[in-house]
Amino acid sequence: MSKTAQWDPVRELMKGTFPVTLDKRVSDWFYHSPQSLLNYLTYYKFCTKMIGAKRDVLHLDCKEGIGTYILHTECGRAVGVAKDEEELEAIALNKYPNDFFLEESLDKSCKYDAVVCLEEEKISSEFSTEFVTDEGLVILGLGDFTKVVGSDFKRAKELLKSGEETYTFLFSFSAQNEIIKPGLIEGSNYYFFIGSKKR
Repeated sequence: MSKTAQWDPVRELMKGTFPVTLDKRVSDWFYHSPQSLLNYLTYYKFCTKMIGAKRDVLHLDCKEGIGTYILHTECGRAVGVAKDEEELEAIALNKYPNDFFLEESLDKSCKYDAVVCLEEEKISSEFSTEFVTDEGLVILGLGDFTKVVGSDFKRAKELLKSGEETYTFLFSFSAQNEIIKPGLIEGSNYYFFIGSKKR
């Protein structure tokens, strides 16, 4: 079997799917740091499993929109919030089936079953609760997809304490590359905080 023929099953799977234009950041991972890309995809897939199906999801700081598309495909519906026009231009290169908005135009009266923010450390637990239903989930991430050394463990403990004050139920997870374990583990390159039921 030729090398070209080996890809025939993949071509069959991809029929009918739309082409995706990668932005500079994700393209760089693809060519120079495949582990970072694997981390990125794994962490969003983890979020979808925590949220479940048939849910409305708000994705804060959505960057190029690929994470939003994963949430949309797996959870039912996702809305992405971009920080600036440049991010919206990158998103516009792809014909995503979901909606994207600039941060300042986000309707704060809308409530979602889950709010996800994996790429902005400055987003606080309190800010995220503005958009979630009473029984919804807030998933915050701390770290860098590209780091192979530990993220800021002190900051992770601060977020855990803040989350415990904000939510009735709070779960923490640590990731070492694509391996995700419950609890805060020092030396991990990424941390997740999943909160529910605001106090």
